[in-house]
Amino acid sequence: MLNDLQAPIEHEEEIEEFRLEDEMAMNVGVNIDEDTTNNIFQDLLNQARNELYPGCSEFSSLNFLVKLMHVKVLNGWSNKSFDMLLELLRAAFPMCNNTIPSSFYEVKRKLRDLGLGYETIHACKYDCVLYWKEFVDLQHCPTCGEARYKVNHNRGKKIPHKVLRHFPLVPRLQRLFVSQEGSADMRWHMDKRVETDDVLRHPADAEGWKHFDSEFPDFASDPRNVRLGLASDGFNPFGQMSTSYSMWPVVLLPYNLPPWKCMKETNFFMLLLIPGPKSPGREIDVYLQPLIEELKDLWTFGVRTYDSLTGQFFQLYAALLWTINDFPTYGDLSGWSTKGYQACSICMGDRSSFGIRGIISFMGHRRYLPQNHVWRRSRLHDGKVERKAPPVKVRPLGASSVRAISEEEKRIFHWYILNNADEISEYRKKHLRLQRRHAQNSMDLYKIHERAFPEWFRAQVLELRQSANLSDDFFSLAMGPSFDVRCYNGCIVGGVRFHIIELDSRRTTQNSGIMVIGESDASGTGDNNFYGVLDEVLHVQYPLGRNVWLFKCRWYDTDINKSKRTTHIEVGYKSLNTSRFWYAEEPVILATQAHQVFYVDDPKNGSNWKVVQVIQNKRIWDVLEVEDVQNDHINILEVVVSHQVDDHIEDDTL
Repeated sequence: MLNDLQAPIEHEEEIEEFRLEDEMAMNVGVNIDEDTTNNIFQDLLNQARNELYPGCSEFSSLNFLVKLMHVKVLNGWSNKSFDMLLELLRAAFPMCNNTIPSSFYEVKRKLRDLGLGYETIHACKYDCVLYWKEFVDLQHCPTCGEARYKVNHNRGKKIPHKVLRHFPLVPRLQRLFVSQEGSADMRWHMDKRVETDDVLRHPADAEGWKHFDSEFPDFASDPRNVRLGLASDGFNPFGQMSTSYSMWPVVLLPYNLPPWKCMKETNFFMLLLIPGPKSPGREIDVYLQPLIEELKDLWTFGVRTYDSLTGQFFQLYAALLWTINDFPTYGDLSGWSTKGYQACSICMGDRSSFGIRGIISFMGHRRYLPQNHVWRRSRLHDGKVERKAPPVKVRPLGASSVRAISEEEKRIFHWYILNNADEISEYRKKHLRLQRRHAQNSMDLYKIHERAFPEWFRAQVLELRQSANLSDDFFSLAMGPSFDVRCYNGCIVGGVRFHIIELDSRRTTQNSGIMVIGESDASGTGDNNFYGVLDEVLHVQYPLGRNVWLFKCRWYDTDINKSKRTTHIEVGYKSLNTSRFWYAEEPVILATQAHQVFYVDDPKNGSNWKVVQVIQNKRIWDVLEVEDVQNDHINILEVVVSHQVDDHIEDDTL
């Protein structure tokens, strides 16, 4: 319904017909006693229970009005057209005359009790003052003398030059504690967040939050007190960039919530809608006055709020910790020049910027390109070849166990790691060329290559070690892994959570499905991907500090050429026979190569058949939290201890 609050200019006069009524009806600042609140709630409850008409089970009167207003907003109906629709509905369905309002204004009055009200405040044409508080009755600006209303020669109601719409903050904060789930979420930063050194996953991990708590211990003593962030920017409400009209919403973000909720659009609070047609610029502080007053009251006095989790009232306080602005505005606020060689106020003098033909360039970012990218080998940028690999972060879950691997396992692990290390691709090509004369066919060639390459590569590196400056990481890769590997029940890779199949068997959730992208067939249309389940999460350690994370998997047989059916493909889905496996001699992949899939029972083909559901991971948050895990070998104490022991192991190469 917010589109109705920022209606197109051509409907401004029509909106003014309702504006004076709104100002009287939307008196959001009055104190409502408990009896009145109970009556409002009971009325809303009755509307939610009452059928739209006798025998209607799909719509209640309140549900119908909300959906009708939603359609109005989505299609940009004018208020007049909406009134005409209501009249038509009442005439066509006389049995609904008691449940369908007669006008748009009456609909707004009914929905206002849901807490969707706002306050309209007139503003000076030139952004000098708000006609608010001591200026509420003035007809001319006390600063510039400009008239408050547009000249209309006494025809119709007076139309102000600008109108600020203010959505009160207090009732929105109070509504966060109406449900037990919402109230628990407001304590998440204290009750469930796991604090980890040097990792910023939530605003509560920031030094600013911790410093604020140390400066104001009384505020920090109650985790329900709200920390807020403020953001503002202009936008064109008409979606036409050729139109030079812009409005400026001011939005608050409650940072108490978990990270996957505090940054979700539905939890943003739009507090102010600053009118256009141009940016308020430095005069934005004029429009912020109502919000600043609310924040001051919430900081000084607080507001009595009911907490549904405890069933008691408490005094709720709030503080504004951060503001979010674009870069030019950030420079104005911080006093740091956001232009030139020292544009970054964090790096300051310790910067990596250089002037190249009149353009300031910031170095050090080519390491995030693929290893075979042409720009990595180019010296045109800064005269250097970029050899560094981007860091790959893998976070283990649960306590680790150490097991010794066999000679055969070590050979398999080491070969797979060597065969997927981009930095030694030239060595692999050279070795293949040397072995061609010993092989009878391509299959024989790759078997010889797999068997002989590790020792050949080791000899090459040992020779280079004597005559050249070889990095420890490169040398470590050639020497081979340790016989002792750490095993985990799960890990998080790139924000995606994986569990081993043994752990999944004791849970209702599923995080063990694995897919590896394969090559297409000759037609380019076949699905040669590999599907399986995760058996082990392995942390393989090399000498001199190199670390590699491997997934040991069981691969479902998807060979369509076999006599026994292993795969069933229809339009829109693929089903696998999960009782048959293959590639037992090649069980491992790099953790970063894994894609997550779900397996769903296929009742059509039988009990052993599963339909593959490929997952598009969205809004997944790599965040530790304290939780009660029952009937599970992994508990939160193990998780915390594991992270302290392993110190967030990161692999800088693979």
